[in-house]
Amino acid sequence: MRHRFFAFLFATVLLVSGNSVFSQNVNVAPAPATYATLGAAFTAINAGTHGAGAVTVSIVGNTVEPTFAQLNGAVFTSCSITPNGARTVSGNFNEAVVVLDGADNVTLDGLNAAGNSLTISNPNTGTLAGSIRASNGATNNAFKNLLCNGVGVGNTQGGRTINIGQSTPGTGGNNNNLIENCTVNGGRRGIQNFGTATAAGYTNDNTTIRGCKIKNTSALGIFIGSEVKDNLVEGCEVFNDAPTTTDANYRAIAIQGVGISTVRGCKVYNQNSTVTSTFIGIISIPILLTAPGSNASTVNIFNNMVSITDNNVGAGFIYGIAPLSNTSTVPYIANVYNNSILISGTDLAAVASFTVGMAVDNNLVGSATNVFNNISLNTRFGGDANTQHIGSLLTPYPGCPVNADYNIWTATDTARGFDGGWNNTIYNGIDAYRDSASNPVVNELHTVFSTTFSYVSVTDLHLVPASLGGSINGTSLAAITTDIDGNTRSATLPYRGADELAAGLFKTLTLNVGLEGAMPGGPSDIVTVGLAGNASPHNLIALATETVNGGTLQGRYYFGGAIANGTSYYLIAINRNHLETWSATPITFTAGNASYNFTTALSQAFGSNQVTYSGVATLFGGDVNGDGTIDASDGADVDNDAFNFVSGNQRLTDVTNDQTTDASDAAITDNNAFNFIGVVTPPSPNGISGKGLMSETNSRTTKVTRNLKQVGTSF
Repeated sequence: MRHRFFAFLFATVLLVSGNSVFSQNVNVAPAPATYATLGAAFTAINAGTHGAGAVTVSIVGNTVEPTFAQLNGAVFTSCSITPNGARTVSGNFNEAVVVLDGADNVTLDGLNAAGNSLTISNPNTGTLAGSIRASNGATNNAFKNLLCNGVGVGNTQGGRTINIGQSTPGTGGNNNNLIENCTVNGGRRGIQNFGTATAAGYTNDNTTIRGCKIKNTSALGIFIGSEVKDNLVEGCEVFNDAPTTTDANYRAIAIQGVGISTVRGCKVYNQNSTVTSTFIGIISIPILLTAPGSNASTVNIFNNMVSITDNNVGAGFIYGIAPLSNTSTVPYIANVYNNSILISGTDLAAVASFTVGMAVDNNLVGSATNVFNNISLNTRFGGDANTQHIGSLLTPYPGCPVNADYNIWTATDTARGFDGGWNNTIYNGIDAYRDSASNPVVNELHTVFSTTFSYVSVTDLHLVPASLGGSINGTSLAAITTDIDGNTRSATLPYRGADELAAGLFKTLTLNVGLEGAMPGGPSDIVTVGLAGNASPHNLIALATETVNGGTLQGRYYFGGAIANGTSYYLIAINRNHLETWSATPITFTAGNASYNFTTALSQAFGSNQVTYSGVATLFGGDVNGDGTIDASDGADVDNDAFNFVSGNQRLTDVTNDQTTDASDAAITDNNAFNFIGVVTPPSPNGISGKGLMSETNSRTTKVTRNLKQVGTSF
């Protein structure tokens, strides 16, 4: 009997001891102690059990939290929370699993090194559910290297997986918080930063979201909401890696904050969704603060890649990057530089859809939008008769200009595609587009509608070096010194788009060319140069657009990897209202350089197809409609504008480029029409001239079927 008693006692001790060891999952120091759950550890810390100095928390086992683990403020000077091994903290309730209630100087770091990691999961479908929430004046905190799981991908419910905000009266804003290298999976909103609408001034200031991966969210990937100031989102990716059910509206990255907000080096891709209204890759729409203080705002959207490739089954509006405004928006400056955009796939929607790569509509007086060095390629096709697929649509208003140049806007659907739009008119003809964009202020002179370039894939928008033709060189911008990968950009010839390739890839062509009636002697003007194959049918290989100096008659053109040293190319010179002219002989690049001079003799043009003006050989003036022949139709256009005293920059009928269409333009055009002047090209089996090959001057123009949507402030 005695042996049985001791055996029973020993077994009981083992059982109790085993449960105790198993349940002690969280170690806290100083005053070392262990706890079964993170919530129990936080309760002890809040009570002062572990002192008022630096507290360390080590998660040594998985925990299932019965309710949210809340860490309060004004208890310690700092708190470091890390895992020991691969650990999971989970719960299932309508609140975040980890709550910082006014806690400051907390670092929650999953480490992701030496076998350590930390997953925080909450599959609850409640609107307050999530993994982490910091509120009520929580400042100077860091959430790093974590995996945060929200509600599953097949559900449009759920809350904010990582949430900074909101604060209750008397507590203050949540400032100087960092979310870094976290993976957020699922939830209605992946990462949210949202202040409190109160006269006391509870804005969330200086939040940084860096290097995070947000996937499979149903409404918002990253949301910088209202009542926040001075935010940075950089190096983040928003994507899906599983079929995802979404809300009617989806924004991958949305900015409503004021002050200086920057989104740079981010990627949006693989966005399969069930959106039925509006899908936007990156949107800025700063909202007026409720609290007193400055609403002065600048939004910087730099070096991002946005790829929207999923077939459209119901969305009415799809935008790649969209600086917009509405009745709640503050006037703001938007700087949109060096972004790469792709919209592809098929439009299967039963409703008329409106897809725009770069969509600018900021109509508040005092605002301005600066759009430089971007690439937007829209290859989406299909849809009903009212569907439109557009490379860009830039809409200026009185008192809120759009300043733009050195962009590439392209759309490929021959029935519904338009390369670019300005002020609600959309174009496939670059000359007519420049005419519209350059009045009253010159814009888009070096922007092109079609060029030779390829992205690596539909989800990887890096450039393929061997595919690059001309007009891939942008303009140097003080704010942009590196690309999306951190590579240093050229100070003189940076690439357009988010990807900077290695220096030295450009081939340089120095060209001398004159324009009848305009130069020599007149102002500088835009001339497009194409390089075509030496052999019939002389297919276009590359094109570039640059300014030719009106005094020296010289311009410098840059071509990419599609152009090779030692290969011969015919040169094609085109101006908006002068006759397309081919070089008499092919040119060859040697050590990356070539030159050609049309001005020394008429015979420098193929078929001597030039005219002498002011003592030099120049391109014939008057091909106003760009059909390759100067005839009565061109004369009629010039006469009509002269009768109506049309003036302005880059006017198609202003042959002399003096900003006025008048009798001098009519005289040149009528004289050349009388002499039946037309394009002369090398023999070509299909008879297509360079202008046709380039599709640069396709004159298809129309009004947009739908204006850019006024997006609400509630997402």
